Amino acid sequence: MKKIMIPILAIILLMCSCTKKCHFNSPPKYNIPADNVFVFQCENDEFYTVHFQDDAAYLYHGYEVYKLPRALSASGARYSDGVNEFWNKGDMAMITIGDESYQNCELVHPNERQVKLPADYFWAMSNDPRWSLTIFDNEIAVFFDKKNKVYRFSSSSLEKTGKGAKVYNAQSEEHTLKVIITEKKCYDKKSDQTFPYHVEFFFNGKEYNGCGTSPK
Repeated sequence: MKKIMIPILAIILLMCSCTKKCHFNSPPKYNIPADNVFVFQCENDEFYTVHFQDDAAYLYHGYEVYKLPRALSASGARYSDGVNEFWNKGDMAMITIGDESYQNCELVHPNERQVKLPADYFWAMSNDPRWSLTIFDNEIAVFFDKKNKVYRFSSSSLEKTGKGAKVYNAQSEEHTLKVIITEKKCYDKKSDQTFPYHVEFFFNGKEYNGCGTSPK
């Protein structure tokens, strides 16, 4: 069974709840992932976003991120880490996160939905090393794929430079973060995508660079 390969160039709607794996409080409701991304609506109006890359499925639900390796399946495309699972066949999918299981998740075309995002909503990513960053209602979360961990900053301060860049500063009990967003074209070679923003951030003083996007 071929996995779904319909390109989505639109805003992805996510509803949120917390289970295990990544732990957060008050996770945001939306995400704008890269290409090969699909959103599924399940029972109880739950929304999950799936990003296929490098023979794995990244399952997003609020601030939670699950990296699911490709698994054997008699039919359809199945991804599982032994506890959490995504399985799809055509436009339908079954999703299991911890003790929660949804049997009838249906592919949604985001262009058909009217999604209202906060004015500061921003999403960024990089493939070398792989990370993603989300800004939502003055909150910032950074996900590092290698560590399979998300670091959340519940508040941040914003300043604008004379060159038009936005600078966010945030701090938690254990970590510091500085994010610099510049409006200029940014090309990500591995995903072969061009984004409207270049992103540079410093996590505990270590520099990372990538590309970002924001709804207009």
